Amino acid sequence: MYGPQAAAVPDLQIAANPEQLDRGERLAILCVGCHSSTGGLPLDGADSDMTEGVLGALYPPNLTPGGPLRDWTDGEIVRAVREGIHQSGRSLLLMPSEQYHTMSDDDVQALVAYLRSQPAADRQQPATEMNLLGAALVGAGIFPISRQAPIVGPVAAPTGATAEHGAYLVSIGGCESCHGAGLRGGTSQFTPIDPNLPPLVGQWEAEQFVATIRTGVDPYGTNANPETMPWRDYSTVFTDEELTAIYTYIRTLRIGAP
Repeated sequence: MYGPQAAAVPDLQIAANPEQLDRGERLAILCVGCHSSTGGLPLDGADSDMTEGVLGALYPPNLTPGGPLRDWTDGEIVRAVREGIHQSGRSLLLMPSEQYHTMSDDDVQALVAYLRSQPAADRQQPATEMNLLGAALVGAGIFPISRQAPIVGPVAAPTGATAEHGAYLVSIGGCESCHGAGLRGGTSQFTPIDPNLPPLVGQWEAEQFVATIRTGVDPYGTNANPETMPWRDYSTVFTDEELTAIYTYIRTLRIGAP
């Protein structure tokens, strides 16, 4: 499937350490919505076709050492995460590589280290196979492929409770997939778009934003539906400093329609 020319597979051999595994485990929580049969870790593969059979067979794979990644190199997994490219060279489908494209070297290597450390789950998913409709939608550009531009140099993440760090975390957290471009809400052909965040969060203090993600209850006493707003997952993934960085970033966004 067409897209940017793939970069060479990174030559990596990741030697995991406890700090890296802890970070990788938290980042893996971002993947449970697609790659888990239980809604939690380990990432043993989804129970159902992500398109309910309409476009073919698209089952997110088992990402434990019991699945196909056991035959992949660390570099091939890193390329798949950030560039959306399968070991074979084909483009991945329904893999949000656009949000992981900016993932730092440290974070993507931590994620790979954690994937390797999971208990091996013996769950074999059907091979990805597009039917005629799915192939037509991909060919027409309506159903996007995951392939991203090649990464050819080091990638570092910002740090601290800064807007720059917050923008990075919003990207890898996939927040725009529900809250729209610039987190301003809107409508989508495929999924509901959640509230316009800049004017809403602009009324809150940083501590209130952090408490909302930690408890699922906003400053007005409204409970977030965990089925549509995975606040429990984000509470696990992000530290208080990281949530403060996200808050700081949201406060920099222009209020109003895009």
